[in-house]
Amino acid sequence: MTYSVLTVIALVVALPLVWMILGSMESVRDMFSRALVPANLSLHNYVAVLTGQPLAHYFFNSFFTTAIIVCCQLLTSSLAAYGIVFTKIRGRYVVFALVIMSLMIPIQSIFIPDYIILSDLRWINTYAALIVPFIGTGFGIFFLRQSYLGIPRTLVESMQMDGATHWTIFRRLVLPNTKAALVTLALLNGVFHYGYLFWPLLVTNTPARWVIPVGLSYYTEAQPDQILWNLLMAANVLAVIPVVLAFLWGQRYLVKGVLAYALKG
Repeated sequence: MTYSVLTVIALVVALPLVWMILGSMESVRDMFSRALVPANLSLHNYVAVLTGQPLAHYFFNSFFTTAIIVCCQLLTSSLAAYGIVFTKIRGRYVVFALVIMSLMIPIQSIFIPDYIILSDLRWINTYAALIVPFIGTGFGIFFLRQSYLGIPRTLVESMQMDGATHWTIFRRLVLPNTKAALVTLALLNGVFHYGYLFWPLLVTNTPARWVIPVGLSYYTEAQPDQILWNLLMAANVLAVIPVVLAFLWGQRYLVKGVLAYALKG
């Protein structure tokens, strides 16, 4: 009975994805017909998407900015979490409290001051505007701090007694034992920034700096009186493929990282 209920739920959740894939190979007229089985399917929409728009350049912008953001967040979050958990720096608990408070601030509330700062720096419509505001993340510090608490402090103290520096402990003990948490954080933040629309739409104004979400919005604005739904679905299928592949590769780390570390106190 349990598997039957879960199967039904899975089919309901998968229905929009199936409709998107089928719609990407149909005409606009056939997409909204009542036929359960499409009559004519072709890959013409994919050819039109790849040749009609610089989709490869949008993919490059998305991959480039997302990769740098994720790498910077892993570096800053892992070092900050290590300092909070394994050092005796005065005020580290105050810093952690500020990190927790930052999670309660809606990100939309800081867009205006961020935009003004970037405008004063003349970074609007540059890669810096897409990357720099996100090189640090309070969620990443909190998440990795929870995973670091699972490392026995006696191991850290024994390495310190043997003369190991903080960098040695961080590189040889902490990072290898928290691989699942690092991969989980990379996947969660990577998917978020890969599909983020509002901020790139705000700070970019030419196709040269557009990312995938901004590029997809073209299909809803090119002909406002007649949205090219079939081309939009084809572009969406291409955009979703990297996310699916990333989760297929990291799902074992994702489950382990969330269940084993995220709920530790």
